[in-house]
Amino acid sequence: LVKGREFEIYCAKIFDADPGVKIKRWTPDKGISENIDVENNGDPDFLLQIISLENCPLVYVECKFATPWTFSNSDVKNIKWSAYYQYKRYQEIRKREGVEVLMLLGVDAPASSPQGLYLAELFNLKSQSDYRKDHKTNFIAVKSAEQFRVSKNSLVNDIKEFVSLEFT
Repeated sequence: LVKGREFEIYCAKIFDADPGVKIKRWTPDKGISENIDVENNGDPDFLLQIISLENCPLVYVECKFATPWTFSNSDVKNIKWSAYYQYKRYQEIRKREGVEVLMLLGVDAPASSPQGLYLAELFNLKSQSDYRKDHKTNFIAVKSAEQFRVSKNSLVNDIKEFVSLEFT
């Protein structure tokens, strides 16, 4: 939880520094450590409004910090980006609210300044991923994330570009 929060703060600073982006909501994740069920804790981390684009569209961004790892039968690095139940929840939010969900993956320590950033639309990332199971849960891991790599300097522009394509 701590690394995830550090990565969210890193992302929030990037979003906040851009005058064309407004952070409308930042999911607080309160109560999780005490196993208290708060409904909106399941929402993606950020709801952004792209005020520099016509009609000021909204987009959700879910931030996940991860360490790449290999499956036992492969030398390809994989990034575990979601438990299956989380993916289904993001899919439902997208359907219910009509707001696109982008996944922003931070890879390699430290979480407060990750070595790699990867940005993808939820369905596109899932289509490039495998389902796996560990001792606790079913999860989804992307096989090759390089096609989704972005830089810190281009991150907000990449989000804006995605959103502008969705609304044109």
